[in-house]
Amino acid sequence: MPTDEGIATKTIKITDKMTGKHSDVDVFIRNIWTYILDICDEIPPIYEPQLLLPILKKAERILEKEETVLNLEGPLTIIGDVQGHGDSLLTLLSLTSQSSNQRFLFLGNYSGNGFASHESFFLLLALKVRFPQKIFLLRGNMEDSENAKELIWGCFCVETDKSVPSKDNVPLFTEEDVETFCKRNCIDMIIRSRQLANEGVLNVPSHMITIWSAVSFLDNFNNMAAALVLDSSSKKATIVSYGLYEPEPKSLDDTKPPGGRSTLAAV
Repeated sequence: MPTDEGIATKTIKITDKMTGKHSDVDVFIRNIWTYILDICDEIPPIYEPQLLLPILKKAERILEKEETVLNLEGPLTIIGDVQGHGDSLLTLLSLTSQSSNQRFLFLGNYSGNGFASHESFFLLLALKVRFPQKIFLLRGNMEDSENAKELIWGCFCVETDKSVPSKDNVPLFTEEDVETFCKRNCIDMIIRSRQLANEGVLNVPSHMITIWSAVSFLDNFNNMAAALVLDSSSKKATIVSYGLYEPEPKSLDDTKPPGGRSTLAAV
């Protein structure tokens, strides 16, 4: 594929080596994982709809059968906003995959302004198909009906706080609201996402933990990415986090994401 300068670039086909068979989901997962690791930002990846759609439809059928409120037992790894940061997603999965019975709960906002918006979402759906009893996906505000059209598609864990319709201002909640909710529902804590936390995790107020899982968000912050690992047998929680240490954050005015990274190409 020639560029504007006439220099040939490599076309990346995420659905490469897929044949339309049941084993395609494993190939698809490997292809996306490899693509994100390579971080090629010159051109958008290519998907063949006839090979991609069966995986997405199977994920849809699995998710439709699950309860709206999930009752999960540990060991459980909780991952917050990914926001299309595919590198953070792969890193946290690698750092927290410690046993064969490890399960993962994602709090929503899988796509976003990160460099691998579609790939992060598609990877999680493929993992849900491959490991339906180990991968659990909550719906975040990025997964509303309008965004879905664009994308083709003990502890109370939620993507964000309570939803209150308001046309004039942003609804807020207080520490008293958190304590009241926990007492009313006989739970110890709320685990949420949606709010950027500089250290990847924030325990304020005392009955709430905020998990943020997109490292160096949009290359404009020096924040860490974190996951929370819950062990029901020992009743302990472990925070797994990492960061990219730079002298100072980049400015989106000076360094903008290359064109095509959040673009979806279909053939």
